[in-house]
Amino acid sequence: MRKTLTKNIMKKCDICRRQILINEHRFGSCDYCGWSNSEAALENPNEVLLSNFVSFNRARTLHTEGKPIIPNFEEFMEVLYQYGEMQFDYLGRTFGVIRGDVETGRNIDLFDVNKSDSYVKFFDYDDFRQNAKIDDKPLRDIWNEVIGVNFLQ
Repeated sequence: MRKTLTKNIMKKCDICRRQILINEHRFGSCDYCGWSNSEAALENPNEVLLSNFVSFNRARTLHTEGKPIIPNFEEFMEVLYQYGEMQFDYLGRTFGVIRGDVETGRNIDLFDVNKSDSYVKFFDYDDFRQNAKIDDKPLRDIWNEVIGVNFLQ
């Protein structure tokens, strides 16, 4: 049996322009800015696609402004819709969000990953968007203090 070798290529990151290593499928993550380079992001520069939680055009703007490439609240909601499980850090605590029903987007849970009794249930995306709170503050209002947005680990 013959092994297929992965061919790695050096190129400039599409966001920060530093040298990165990509594979033959043109995928590769930048260790400097965190962007996951992909042809799909270049072909759809205004869409939020998985592996990156912001659009290509917004990521370039954030980088140019010297800001971290993290999703705003609506981008977070879009990734949650696509993927179904996300996590984020707020004031030193890690929170998870899980979508229960893939077909309808219903049954969304918000919880502190370190507290087993912290689950708060929401009927659907609109209910979550309007009513999700941490420490009695609407999540959408404190989102600019959120860091470490990622897939649920």
